Amino acid sequence: MGDADRYRWVALTLVALVACGVYANSLGNELVYDDRKLIPANEVMHDPWRLDRILAGRYWGEILHSHHYRPLTVWTLALNYRANESLGLPGAHAVGFHLVNVALHAGASCALLLLALRLGLALPAALAAALLFAAHPVHTEAVAFITGRAEPLAMVLGASFLLLHRRGKWIGAGALYGLSLLGKESAAAWLLVALWLDLCTSQPLKGRWRIYGGYAVVLVGWLFLRQSVLGPTDSQINALDNPLVDAALPERWLTAASVQFAYLRLLVWPLGLSSDYSHAQIPLVSGPLDGGAAGFLAAVLIAAAAAWRLRQRSPMVAFVVGSYAILAAPTSNFLVLVPTIMGERLIYAPSAVFCVLPGWGLWQLAQRRGRGIWAGGLVLLCTYAALTVARNATWADGESFHRAQIQSAPRSARAHLGMGRMHAEAGHLDSAEAYNRSALKIHPEYAMAWHNLGLVQVRQEAWDEARRSFGQAVALEPAYLKAWYNLGGVHLQRGAWLEALKAFEQMLVLDPENAGAWNGVGVVRIRQGKLNQAARAFRRALEAEPDHEQARHYLAQVRQRVRQR
Repeated sequence: MGDADRYRWVALTLVALVACGVYANSLGNELVYDDRKLIPANEVMHDPWRLDRILAGRYWGEILHSHHYRPLTVWTLALNYRANESLGLPGAHAVGFHLVNVALHAGASCALLLLALRLGLALPAALAAALLFAAHPVHTEAVAFITGRAEPLAMVLGASFLLLHRRGKWIGAGALYGLSLLGKESAAAWLLVALWLDLCTSQPLKGRWRIYGGYAVVLVGWLFLRQSVLGPTDSQINALDNPLVDAALPERWLTAASVQFAYLRLLVWPLGLSSDYSHAQIPLVSGPLDGGAAGFLAAVLIAAAAAWRLRQRSPMVAFVVGSYAILAAPTSNFLVLVPTIMGERLIYAPSAVFCVLPGWGLWQLAQRRGRGIWAGGLVLLCTYAALTVARNATWADGESFHRAQIQSAPRSARAHLGMGRMHAEAGHLDSAEAYNRSALKIHPEYAMAWHNLGLVQVRQEAWDEARRSFGQAVALEPAYLKAWYNLGGVHLQRGAWLEALKAFEQMLVLDPENAGAWNGVGVVRIRQGKLNQAARAFRRALEAEPDHEQARHYLAQVRQRVRQR
C-alpha cells in the first residue's frame, strides 16, 4: 500500500469516526412523532422477507395514502425490526434503527470524500469537505430522526453511482442508480448530476449516449414500477404542510425562492433549526422586495458568475453550483409541488456538494496564507459538532420533541397541536385546551385541532362544547372517521339517540366494514330497546373485527336480555 492509499484510508477512518461521534448521543433516543407511525404501526415493516408486499406497497403502508414509493428504505427498516426480534428485543426497539441511520450517514460522508477526490480535489480539501458534511447540524433531522433514513440511504447510493460512473463501471453504476431510486424519489436527479459532471470535466458525450440511455432505461423502469403500485397520483397535498397549494404562481415561486435562501442561510449559519416549517411558520411572499426572495436571486447571480469566471481554471466550482441546483430542484416547489414547504432533511444531498466549496476554499486559503487557516476550519468543525450533539436531544422522546418544536416554530399550528396532545396525555386538560385553541387561532380550518379539542372537552365532561368541536371537525373534513365516531359518542352521552345513529351510519357510508361504527349502532339500538337490531349490529362488528371486546361484551348482554324476556 502506497502513501497515497494509506493517507486516504486514514482520512476515511477519520470522517467515519466524526460522523458516528457527533450522533453517538442519538442512539438512546426513542421513537418519536412519525417514527411511531412508520415503524410499529406499519405491518409491512414487520416481515423483511415479504418482498412482494414491500415492492407493491406504499411508503406509509395503509396508514397514510401518500404518493411516496420507497421500498428499499422500507426493507432496511423491516430488517431492523426483524434483527431486534432475533435479539429478543421488541421489534420497534429504537437503538438498532438509530445505529443504521448513523452508519448510513457515515457512509454518505465517506462517499463524499471519495467523490471529492475523484473530482480532483487535494486530499486536505476533500477531507475538510467531508468532515464539515459529517458534522453539519442541518443533517440532524435526516439522521437522528429515524423517518429521515431515506435521505442518507439515497445519498450513499447516489454518490456511489457517480463514483462508478466516473470509473467507467457502467453496469454497476446503473444498478446503484436504480437502488437509489428505490430509496427515495428525488434520487432521480443524480442522473442529471452525472451528465453535468461529464460536461464540467469536458468528457466526450458523443460516445456516452448509450450509457445514458441505459441509465434512462433504469429510470423509466422505476417510473413504471412506481406507477403500477401507486396508480394515478391522487393524493392531496395538505395545505397545512405546504401552504403553496393555495398560492398563486408568482406567490408560490417567490416563497419557494425565499425558502431556498433560508436553506442557504442554514448551511452557512446553522442557527434557528426547526423540525417544523408548516403553516403558518413560513409566511407567503407576495412581492419581489422580500429579503429572502431577493437574497436567493442575488445568490444565484453570484454563484453563476463565479462558476462562469472559474469555468476553465476551476471547473469544480461550476460542478458544485450546478449540482446543488439539480439536487435541490425536485423538492424546491419550483417545478412541482411537494408535500412540505420546507424540511431540513430535504437539503441533505444538496448540502453534500455545498460542503465541497468551503473545503476547497480552506485549502486554497491555506495554500496562500499558510497552515494557520486550518485552525479556523477546525474551530468551524468543532462548532458544527457541538451544535449537532446538542440538537440530537430534540428527538430524545416525545416531550423533548414537542417542546423543541414549539420553541423553534411558535407560529406553527401543528406545533401547538403537538403540545396540546402532550398535555392531554399528561392529564393537564386546561393547558391542553389552551394549546388546541392556539392551533385553531393560527389555522381555524384545522380539523384535527377541532377533534383534539373535542377529546379534551369530553374528559372535562363539557358535552355541548365537545359536540360543537367534533361537528366542526367533520364539517371541515367529512371523511374524518374518528371525529364521526366521537361525535356519535357525545350524542350517546347526551341521550340524543337519533343524532348518534346518524353519526355512526355516516361512518358506515364511508367505511361499511368499520367495526367501531357497527358497535356504535348496536349501542344506540340497545338504548332504543331494539335488541334484535342491536344483536345484528354487534355481529357485524365482530365479523369485521373478531377481537372487538366491547362488541362481544354487548352481544352477550343482548342475548341474555332476549332470553330473559
